[in-house]
Amino acid sequence: MYKTKNLWQLLSLLGVFGCLLAFTACSDDEKETVPPVMSFETNSVTLAGKGETVTLNYSVTDAPAGFLLPEATVSADWVRVADHSTLGQITLEVDAAQLDMEGRTAQLILTLPEFPTVQATCTLTQGKNEEAFYIEITDLQA
Repeated sequence: MYKTKNLWQLLSLLGVFGCLLAFTACSDDEKETVPPVMSFETNSVTLAGKGETVTLNYSVTDAPAGFLLPEATVSADWVRVADHSTLGQITLEVDAAQLDMEGRTAQLILTLPEFPTVQATCTLTQGKNEEAFYIEITDLQA
């Protein structure tokens, strides 16, 4: 009788422990992952035809802690990423347009490495290079 009583106590304790383990594993507090949102302060920028260095601002919201800096790609070789070490800012170096060129356009695209579908795009438009040069002749001989 004594052994049977201990067996029932042991089985009861194992049953309670099993139920606790099962209820702990079935958690209803799992949150759905919401992808972050990334956007530029402005969707298009007009650049000087003479060339320049320009810093653009962007924001990332709803990103998980410790996410990586966005990867930057530019669709033209006359614009290069000069600095992108600070979250929220990207600095570009822009070459001068040729004097006979009317203007050109490129796309700057930021992509989050952890969320490849999260992108921000900014259109870069460079106007005509109207930088003139003058030749001054000061000594004329007949």
